[in-house]
Amino acid sequence: MSNCGQSGRRQIVPQKISYGVRTDIGKVRTTNQDAVFSLLTCCDSFSKHPAFGIFIVADGMGGALACQIIPAYIQKKLLPALLTGKTPENIPDLIHEAFQQANTSLLAETPDSETTAAAAVVVGSTVYLGSVGDTGAFLVSHERCERLTCIHDLQQGVPSYPALGTDNLIPDTMVIHLKRHERLLLCSDGLWKLVPEAAIQHTVTRASTPQVACDALVNLANTNGGSDNVSVIIVKVDEEAG
Repeated sequence: MSNCGQSGRRQIVPQKISYGVRTDIGKVRTTNQDAVFSLLTCCDSFSKHPAFGIFIVADGMGGALACQIIPAYIQKKLLPALLTGKTPENIPDLIHEAFQQANTSLLAETPDSETTAAAAVVVGSTVYLGSVGDTGAFLVSHERCERLTCIHDLQQGVPSYPALGTDNLIPDTMVIHLKRHERLLLCSDGLWKLVPEAAIQHTVTRASTPQVACDALVNLANTNGGSDNVSVIIVKVDEEAG
Protein backbone atom coordinates (compact mmCIF):
# COMPACT_ATOMS: atom_id res chain seq x y z
CA MET A 1 0.00 0.00 0.00
CA SER A 2 2.81 2.35 0.83
CA ASN A 3 6.51 2.43 1.59
CA CYS A 4 7.25 3.87 5.01
CA GLY A 5 10.60 2.23 5.63
CA GLN A 6 14.03 3.78 5.91
CA SER A 7 16.42 3.95 2.97
CA GLY A 8 19.91 5.23 2.28
CA ARG A 9 18.48 8.15 0.32
CA ARG A 10 16.70 11.06 1.91
CA GLN A 11 12.95 10.71 1.57
CA ILE A 12 10.79 13.73 0.80
CA VAL A 13 7.15 13.76 1.85
CA PRO A 14 5.43 16.79 0.30
CA GLN A 15 2.32 16.27 2.42
CA LYS A 16 2.20 14.57 5.78
CA ILE A 17 -1.22 13.81 7.24
CA SER A 18 -1.60 13.34 10.98
CA TYR A 19 -4.69 12.94 13.12
CA GLY A 20 -6.17 12.25 16.53
CA VAL A 21 -9.29 10.28 17.42
CA ARG A 22 -11.35 9.74 20.55
CA THR A 23 -14.81 8.42 21.39
CA ASP A 24 -16.36 8.36 24.84
CA ILE A 25 -19.63 7.16 26.34
CA GLY A 26 -20.13 10.40 28.28
CA LYS A 27 -21.52 10.81 31.78
CA VAL A 28 -25.19 9.87 31.27
CA ARG A 29 -25.67 7.23 28.56
CA THR A 30 -25.23 3.54 29.36
CA THR A 31 -24.04 2.58 25.86
CA ASN A 32 -21.94 4.28 23.21
CA GLN A 33 -23.78 4.36 19.87
CA ASP A 34 -21.21 6.61 18.24
CA ALA A 35 -18.59 5.14 15.94
CA VAL A 36 -15.26 6.49 14.71
CA PHE A 37 -13.21 5.18 11.81
CA SER A 38 -9.75 6.22 10.68
CA LEU A 39 -7.48 4.86 7.97
CA LEU A 40 -4.22 6.52 6.97
CA THR A 41 -1.63 5.56 4.37
CA CYS A 42 1.74 7.17 3.95
CA CYS A 43 4.15 7.41 1.07
CA ASP A 44 7.65 8.52 0.24
CA SER A 45 8.97 10.28 -2.82
CA PHE A 46 9.57 6.95 -4.57
CA SER A 47 6.02 5.62 -4.18
CA LYS A 48 3.38 5.95 -6.89
CA HIS A 49 0.62 6.09 -4.27
CA PRO A 50 -0.36 9.50 -2.88
CA ALA A 51 -0.83 9.66 0.86
CA PHE A 52 -4.48 9.60 1.79
CA GLY A 53 -6.73 9.15 4.79
CA ILE A 54 -10.35 8.24 5.40
CA PHE A 55 -11.97 9.61 8.56
CA ILE A 56 -15.56 9.08 9.72
CA VAL A 57 -17.66 9.98 12.74
CA ALA A 58 -21.14 8.47 12.99
CA ASP A 59 -23.84 8.90 15.64
CA GLY A 60 -26.30 6.01 15.65
CA MET A 61 -29.78 5.54 17.02
CA GLY A 62 -31.44 2.18 17.51
CA GLY A 63 -28.54 -0.25 17.53
CA ALA A 64 -24.85 -0.75 16.91
CA LEU A 65 -25.22 -1.62 13.21
CA ALA A 66 -26.47 1.83 12.30
CA CYS A 67 -23.27 3.73 13.06
CA GLN A 68 -21.03 0.98 11.67
CA ILE A 69 -22.60 0.76 8.23
CA ILE A 70 -21.31 3.97 6.65
CA PRO A 71 -17.59 3.19 7.27
CA ALA A 72 -18.08 -0.14 5.50
CA TYR A 73 -19.60 1.44 2.42
CA ILE A 74 -17.12 4.33 2.28
CA GLN A 75 -14.26 1.82 2.26
CA LYS A 76 -15.97 -0.33 -0.35
CA LYS A 77 -16.49 2.58 -2.73
CA LEU A 78 -13.31 4.61 -2.13
CA LEU A 79 -10.43 2.26 -1.38
CA PRO A 80 -10.24 0.50 -4.78
CA ALA A 81 -10.17 3.87 -6.55
CA LEU A 82 -7.61 5.45 -4.20
CA LEU A 83 -5.25 2.47 -4.29
CA THR A 84 -4.72 2.79 -8.04
CA GLY A 85 -2.09 5.43 -7.28
CA LYS A 86 -4.10 8.18 -8.95
CA THR A 87 -6.54 10.62 -7.39
CA PRO A 88 -9.97 9.92 -8.89
CA GLU A 89 -11.80 12.97 -10.17
CA ASN A 90 -15.12 11.55 -9.03
CA ILE A 91 -14.42 11.22 -5.30
CA PRO A 92 -17.47 13.38 -4.37
CA ASP A 93 -19.67 11.13 -6.52
CA LEU A 94 -18.23 8.02 -4.87
CA ILE A 95 -18.90 9.46 -1.41
CA HIS A 96 -22.46 10.32 -2.44
CA GLU A 97 -22.99 6.78 -3.76
CA ALA A 98 -21.59 5.28 -0.55
CA PHE A 99 -24.07 7.24 1.55
CA GLN A 100 -26.95 6.22 -0.72
CA GLN A 101 -26.00 2.54 -0.69
CA ALA A 102 -25.51 2.55 3.08
CA ASN A 103 -28.93 4.13 3.44
CA THR A 104 -30.58 1.48 1.25
CA SER A 105 -28.89 -1.28 3.24
CA LEU A 106 -29.86 0.22 6.59
CA LEU A 107 -33.50 0.58 5.55
CA ALA A 108 -33.58 -3.04 4.43
CA GLU A 109 -31.70 -4.65 7.32
CA THR A 110 -32.62 -2.55 10.37
CA PRO A 111 -35.51 -0.23 9.44
CA ASP A 112 -35.84 1.10 13.00
CA SER A 113 -32.22 2.29 13.10
CA GLU A 114 -30.76 5.60 11.95
CA THR A 115 -27.38 7.29 12.01
CA THR A 116 -25.96 10.69 11.25
CA ALA A 117 -22.45 10.80 9.82
CA ALA A 118 -19.62 12.99 8.57
CA ALA A 119 -16.95 11.42 6.37
CA ALA A 120 -13.73 12.98 5.08
CA VAL A 121 -11.43 11.58 2.42
CA VAL A 122 -8.12 13.45 2.60
CA VAL A 123 -5.75 13.19 -0.37
CA GLY A 124 -2.68 15.34 0.11
CA SER A 125 -4.13 18.63 1.31
CA THR A 126 -7.49 18.20 -0.43
CA VAL A 127 -10.46 17.21 1.72
CA TYR A 128 -13.56 15.59 0.21
CA LEU A 129 -16.45 15.78 2.67
CA GLY A 130 -19.76 13.96 2.85
CA SER A 131 -22.32 14.39 5.62
CA VAL A 132 -25.87 13.86 6.72
CA GLY A 133 -27.54 14.89 9.95
CA ASP A 134 -26.08 16.82 12.84
CA THR A 135 -22.67 15.15 12.98
CA GLY A 136 -20.43 18.12 12.31
CA ALA A 137 -17.35 19.08 10.34
CA PHE A 138 -15.47 22.25 11.25
CA LEU A 139 -12.47 24.10 9.84
CA VAL A 140 -10.48 25.41 12.80
CA SER A 141 -7.61 27.90 12.87
CA HIS A 142 -6.47 30.84 14.99
CA GLU A 143 -8.65 33.07 12.80
CA ARG A 144 -11.89 31.11 12.82
CA CYS A 145 -13.95 28.08 13.75
CA GLU A 146 -16.12 27.54 10.69
CA ARG A 147 -18.85 24.93 10.47
CA LEU A 148 -18.57 23.22 7.09
CA THR A 149 -21.57 20.93 7.28
CA CYS A 150 -25.23 21.80 7.29
CA ILE A 151 -27.16 20.71 10.39
CA HIS A 152 -29.91 18.54 8.93
CA ASP A 153 -32.43 19.27 11.65
CA LEU A 154 -36.02 19.85 10.57
CA GLN A 155 -36.69 21.72 13.81
CA GLN A 156 -34.27 24.37 12.54
CA GLY A 157 -36.14 24.68 9.26
CA VAL A 158 -33.56 22.96 7.07
CA PRO A 159 -35.43 21.26 4.20
CA SER A 160 -33.45 18.03 4.23
CA TYR A 161 -33.61 14.55 5.67
CA PRO A 162 -31.95 14.00 9.04
CA ALA A 163 -30.15 10.66 8.94
CA LEU A 164 -29.16 7.48 7.20
CA GLY A 165 -32.08 5.11 7.63
CA THR A 166 -34.70 7.54 6.28
CA ASP A 167 -36.38 7.73 2.88
CA ASN A 168 -35.22 10.13 0.17
CA LEU A 169 -31.82 10.75 1.72
CA ILE A 170 -29.86 13.68 0.27
CA PRO A 171 -26.27 13.76 1.61
CA ASP A 172 -24.16 16.90 1.30
CA THR A 173 -20.73 16.81 -0.34
CA MET A 174 -18.07 19.47 -0.68
CA VAL A 175 -14.35 19.89 -1.41
CA ILE A 176 -11.95 22.10 0.55
CA HIS A 177 -8.18 22.57 0.70
CA LEU A 178 -6.66 22.22 4.16
CA LYS A 179 -3.88 24.73 4.81
CA ARG A 180 -0.95 24.05 7.11
CA HIS A 181 -2.29 26.22 9.95
CA GLU A 182 -5.81 24.75 9.76
CA ARG A 183 -7.35 21.68 11.36
CA LEU A 184 -10.29 19.60 10.17
CA LEU A 185 -12.59 18.61 13.02
CA LEU A 186 -15.25 15.90 12.72
CA CYS A 187 -17.47 15.44 15.76
CA SER A 188 -20.78 14.11 16.99
CA ASP A 189 -23.34 16.46 18.50
CA GLY A 190 -22.17 15.31 21.91
CA LEU A 191 -19.32 17.77 21.44
CA TRP A 192 -20.69 20.84 19.68
CA LYS A 193 -23.93 20.95 21.71
CA LEU A 194 -21.95 21.06 24.97
CA VAL A 195 -18.79 22.97 24.05
CA PRO A 196 -19.08 26.47 22.52
CA GLU A 197 -17.27 27.08 19.25
CA ALA A 198 -14.96 29.60 20.91
CA ALA A 199 -13.84 26.93 23.37
CA ILE A 200 -13.41 24.41 20.56
CA GLN A 201 -11.23 26.88 18.67
CA HIS A 202 -9.16 27.74 21.74
CA THR A 203 -8.58 24.08 22.57
CA VAL A 204 -7.71 22.91 19.06
CA THR A 205 -5.35 25.75 18.17
CA ARG A 206 -3.39 25.50 21.41
CA ALA A 207 -2.98 21.73 21.52
CA SER A 208 0.45 20.33 20.67
CA THR A 209 -0.97 17.48 18.57
CA PRO A 210 -4.34 16.45 17.11
CA GLN A 211 -4.59 13.66 19.68
CA VAL A 212 -4.03 16.06 22.57
CA ALA A 213 -6.78 18.26 21.14
CA CYS A 214 -9.20 15.32 20.82
CA ASP A 215 -8.62 14.26 24.42
CA ALA A 216 -9.07 17.81 25.67
CA LEU A 217 -12.33 18.32 23.75
CA VAL A 218 -13.84 15.09 25.08
CA ASN A 219 -12.85 16.11 28.60
CA LEU A 220 -14.52 19.49 28.07
CA ALA A 221 -17.75 17.87 26.90
CA ASN A 222 -17.80 15.62 29.95
CA THR A 223 -16.98 18.53 32.26
CA ASN A 224 -19.96 20.37 30.76
CA GLY A 225 -22.33 17.56 31.64
CA GLY A 226 -21.47 14.69 29.30
CA SER A 227 -25.14 14.25 28.44
CA ASP A 228 -24.41 12.32 25.25
CA ASN A 229 -21.78 10.11 23.67
CA VAL A 230 -18.98 12.27 22.29
CA SER A 231 -16.69 11.44 19.37
CA VAL A 232 -13.96 13.55 17.81
CA ILE A 233 -11.47 13.25 14.94
CA ILE A 234 -8.98 16.03 14.16
CA VAL A 235 -6.85 16.02 11.00
CA LYS A 236 -3.91 18.23 10.06
CA VAL A 237 -1.68 18.40 7.00
CA ASP A 238 1.96 19.47 7.20
CA GLU A 239 4.21 20.50 4.33
CA GLU A 240 7.60 19.04 5.09
CA ALA A 241 10.80 20.53 3.77
CA GLY A 242 12.68 18.39 1.32
